[in-house]
Amino acid sequence: MFRKKIHNLTFVCTGPTGASLMYRLVALIKKRSSKKIKYSFIIDKKTLNQNVNAEYLNNPDIKIKVLNYHESLNEVIFSFKRFFNFKIYGERQSASFKSTSNLDPSKNKKFLLSKFFYNQCSILIIFLKLIYRIFQILIGLGIVLKLRSDALIFSNFRTNSSFNHFLIICKLLRIKSVAIETSTVAPIRYFEENRLLSDRHLIKKDFLYSKKFHDQIFEVNNKKISFWTPEDTIVMYLLGILPRDPLNIIGSKDFNLVLCTSNLAYEKSHNSKYINNSNLKKCLSINEEITLNYFQKRESIRKDLILKYKLKSNQKILVFSLSDFEHTGLFNSQQSEDLQFNFCLNLLEVFPDTLLMFHPKMNRESFKTIKKIFKGHILEESLPYITNSIDLFVTMSESSVLEMLSKFNVESLVAYESDRFIRNKKSKSKIINFYYYKDKALFEKISNFSSSNSPKKEFDKDYKLNEKAISDILLSENII
Repeated sequence: MFRKKIHNLTFVCTGPTGASLMYRLVALIKKRSSKKIKYSFIIDKKTLNQNVNAEYLNNPDIKIKVLNYHESLNEVIFSFKRFFNFKIYGERQSASFKSTSNLDPSKNKKFLLSKFFYNQCSILIIFLKLIYRIFQILIGLGIVLKLRSDALIFSNFRTNSSFNHFLIICKLLRIKSVAIETSTVAPIRYFEENRLLSDRHLIKKDFLYSKKFHDQIFEVNNKKISFWTPEDTIVMYLLGILPRDPLNIIGSKDFNLVLCTSNLAYEKSHNSKYINNSNLKKCLSINEEITLNYFQKRESIRKDLILKYKLKSNQKILVFSLSDFEHTGLFNSQQSEDLQFNFCLNLLEVFPDTLLMFHPKMNRESFKTIKKIFKGHILEESLPYITNSIDLFVTMSESSVLEMLSKFNVESLVAYESDRFIRNKKSKSKIINFYYYKDKALFEKISNFSSSNSPKKEFDKDYKLNEKAISDILLSENII
């Protein structure tokens, strides 16, 4: 069979972080593959709006396709649910068995009627959501056919978004599919608090749903919580795109290749009945591979940082990474900025030459006050580029980069505001430490660190031999 000379590689980018990492992966692929490859990114409107100046949007080698669905049917679904809630309960709250279970049948004549209408409403909502997702699949199918994709690489498969639909399209068109672990799962405390903001995720204990989808449920205060709403879970299951056991694993049996970059995800995925072990691989993360590529230039990069940001040649280099916690549903963007602004002030008191960097998923319009007041401290370089050249990394939430930084002997401090930002305080690495963000011991440690003259311990670059680079695996599996 005649093989096309041009290889079409499509990246399904979930959010700004996924798009940024996939752009870095493109750079790695260009160095490794001898094929003539055409690159395309599939992103959503929110990612486009938040990253209007991102490099990948302005790169002529990358074709951008923006998912732009008509939201009319989705609005009808939500309008119907709001109308139902108001008519049955007389108030605007989510309809669930939590609401009906508190009603006394002997005193409330609406009880049986409420349960009956709730069941009928749920069935209708599932039907409407099914139609809406099929409509999205057809649009996605048109995009992939137009791109003539040979393989689709997913930056995330732990979502209930329309990006999951592209897995169906891969199966329909017999296109290779790859799932990559690009981020760690958020702390369970986050999901507990986030899902309890409404009662749409609550499941009755004797409900059949909890038996069929036990891997989607976790308990909080003796209440069973569904990772996604029951309606969304059932619809994704019917379409064959439900991410199984999303708190522990990535990918599914339907992927041709599942790449885990953390030991924890690999171990759990390897022992999971929802993953085909023959398609599961452990590899370096995208950031780790890039960092290794810059290892030989670490001294020159450090000198450039010192010169550019007017640092003292003999002092340690500290980086504070800022994130917008609005996505947690527990803070709005302004509260998130205020929290980290005050922390910046305290941090600069003990380490005046602190450098600031912003998480890739942040909206370009966020944190204007911090960007204005601390303008001279803001890093322009990416973390993988400077990892070999910095000494201390500070963040206010546990992040997937901590494991990577520990491998390169960069000490990390997590200055958490709440346990909801932490998966496990007991890190296996001795150079990852957790402190309450107002703890005096935190700032004493930073102060002592700044005055220390001990050189940074070089990492053992031979550890690279224990794990394959992600680009090596994609090459050996004939993805690129």
